[in-house]
Order: sequence, then structure tokens, then C-alpha cells
Amino acid sequence: MITAESGEATPFDPELIQTSIVGSFKAAGIHDQWLAEDIAMAVEFALAQNVSANKTFSASEINSTIVKILEDNGFPEASEHYRNYNSFAKITINADPDTVKVLLERQLALHGTILQETVDKVVAAAQRLGIEYAAPALYLEMARHFKTVTAPLPTLASLPATAHLPVTPKPRYLLTTAEINAALSPESRQMIDAGIVLPKGISSISNSLILELRLSKLAAHLEFEPVITEMMLMPHFNIAATALNECFLRTRELMAEKWNPATIPVFLSVPDMSVFAVKYLEAEWPEAKKDCRYLLTCLSKSLNFDLFNTRMA
Repeated sequence: MITAESGEATPFDPELIQTSIVGSFKAAGIHDQWLAEDIAMAVEFALAQNVSANKTFSASEINSTIVKILEDNGFPEASEHYRNYNSFAKITINADPDTVKVLLERQLALHGTILQETVDKVVAAAQRLGIEYAAPALYLEMARHFKTVTAPLPTLASLPATAHLPVTPKPRYLLTTAEINAALSPESRQMIDAGIVLPKGISSISNSLILELRLSKLAAHLEFEPVITEMMLMPHFNIAATALNECFLRTRELMAEKWNPATIPVFLSVPDMSVFAVKYLEAEWPEAKKDCRYLLTCLSKSLNFDLFNTRMA
């Protein structure tokens, strides 16, 4: 749940975030608007990894995360536009152990001994720097640093001068669509050529795999004529599922060779679901959403991997 400054709580909606980011890209004259989907997915997956009981986040926290992602990936102009048109409450919190502990437990999902050790280091560092109040982001960055650094804190006098080294830009893609397609069998590539299945490359922003499925294309490939029923289509899901399974398998193999990630979140996107429902099922949209989601649930049973989320448009 996302809490606005008014106190109103609403469910997290990645599509609203994506729309807002697209608007910021347009205002900044940036045409890579497909990145908005990657950023929205990165935020959604990060929120899902929070294992604390409190699943409520402030709108300001979400917006600050998006601004940081934009800045870290070389879009300062879009970041500025996003900052100007979205909610940013200037929050500072006390550097006392109890307050910092609650923050780190909630935002970084730290627990037990690791949590207490990290809190002690963050509070000690704040005291050495004379910090009594600061933005939560400062404490979080300190905690991320101390999670990976085990050396004792240096004295202030011994802090070395840091040279301003050129920043090496991150690759836009960890794995491109072309690389995935090249590793697929001729049968799966036929599904791609027919526009039924499309694996999207894994970007460095989301680290996620998007698999697109177009049901209208599948129905046309099967030479179905409207009107059809769900029961007519479901027996043929194995055609699409076979290609989707291979897309995931080859992606995992390629990523293991290049980056070796611990996990690859998979999003299934059906961008033509409303078109399929209206044309082939003669259903009303969005009233048919529930039935269409049931279709995707049936399809998911034929997949050899877990879906993080599914999206219909």
C-alpha cells in the first residue's frame, strides 16, 4: 500500500508509475520511453522483496527511489522533471539507535545480529560526523556500505582524499533480445517470427525478463474464427508454453555465463489481451479481465518457471 501526504492509502500500481515516468521522459525530450516499464518493474520487485510485516510505503519514498534510479542510469533531466511534478516530503529522522533500527529493518529487511551490528555502525558513524538529524536515505546508504565492509571505522583525520574518476556508464542491456533469439530452436523462432511470443532483453535497470505473449496472434496462427471459447484455446497453450519455456531456459543459461544472477524475475505481458477479448471472445472490456486472468492462470501451469507478475493491456 502507498500512503499519500493526505494520509490516504492506495494499492501500489506500477502502471501509474510508468505513465508518470513516460511523462518525465517526454518533458525532457528523451525518446527511450520503453525504459519507463523497466523502472516500474525494478520498483515493484524491490517492494516485493521487503519481508517485513509492514507493507506500507509513503509516496515520497517511492518517488525518491525513482529519482535515484533515473539519476544513476544517466537521465538527470528526466529526474528533474519527475521531481518537479511528484510528491517529495522533506523528511529527516533522529540518529538514535531505535529509530535507525526500525528504518533498516523495514527498508533493507535486516534482522537479528546483522541488523544490530549494522545499526551500531550507522549510529557510530553519524555521531562521529556530528549528525543528529538526516534524511532516511543517508542512513540507508551508510547501512548498505557497512553490510559489505567489515574493516573498522577510520579516524576522520585518516580519511583519504578521493580522486574524481570518470564514471563508466553501465551497459543498457545485460542481455539483448537478439542474443536470446539466437540461442533458440527453429521452432521457437517461428513463434517469434509469427509475433506470438517475444522475449525482451534484460536491462541493467530492472534485471528482469519480460516475456510477451499475443493471444490474438496465437488465435490467428491456429486459424480460429470469432467467436471462440476459452475451452477451445486452452488445449493449444502448450504451443506458446513450449516457446516461453525455452526463452526462459536459454536466458538463464546466457545470464549464468555473463552475470550469474541469483534470480531472474519474470514478467508475462499480454499487450493485446483487450483486443483478443473483444475480437475473439466477443466480450466487453474491462469486464472480461477476470476471465482473461483465469486464462493466464491455466497457461502458467504449463510453464517450467515461476512468474513474478502478469500484465494485461
